[in-house]
Amino acid sequence: RASRATWVPHVMDLESVESEVKSVKDAEDYLAGIAAPLIQSGLTVECGVPFAVPGEGIVMEAGLRQADLIIMSTHGRSGLSRLVYGSVAEAVLTHSPVPVVLIRATTNNVMTLGDIERPEILVPLDGSPFSETVLPYAREMARLFNGKLLLLRVVVRPPQWIDPMVVAPYPTEEVVAHDDEEALAYLNALTTQ
Repeated sequence: RASRATWVPHVMDLESVESEVKSVKDAEDYLAGIAAPLIQSGLTVECGVPFAVPGEGIVMEAGLRQADLIIMSTHGRSGLSRLVYGSVAEAVLTHSPVPVVLIRATTNNVMTLGDIERPEILVPLDGSPFSETVLPYAREMARLFNGKLLLLRVVVRPPQWIDPMVVAPYPTEEVVAHDDEEALAYLNALTTQ
């Protein structure tokens, strides 16, 4: 299902109804052009054009159409541009009722999982049950694409310096090695599951 949210800010001296109708019509035409080759390739495609702020419209449409997954591109903005333009991806991630897959929009980002013989899917985990909620989705994607899961747990290293005002014991190499072993044991236990 393809969806595009359209929103026109209301300005008192413009014919807002006409601009809203044109905005919706343009969005419908755009989606129809995107949908046509997908339909010709044998896919079932529905289009939706909610009239809303983009992030809210995407989440609303996902709920109304009972979507199982949202896949969307992101500009990956940061700093001032993110402050000025906001982040539709962040709004969707924050409020989505279903899993969200983000693809960084770049001109050289043309490879798909279907093009890779055995895709390797990186799954970052932090040891918490919350982080492990991603595992059923990662497992299903690996099965779908005959892929391999790469389970990752980052072990945070202690700082190389200690503030002289703070009395804190610097971890020994044995403590650091123990943390590494603990992380590896955690990942091995998940792997056997």
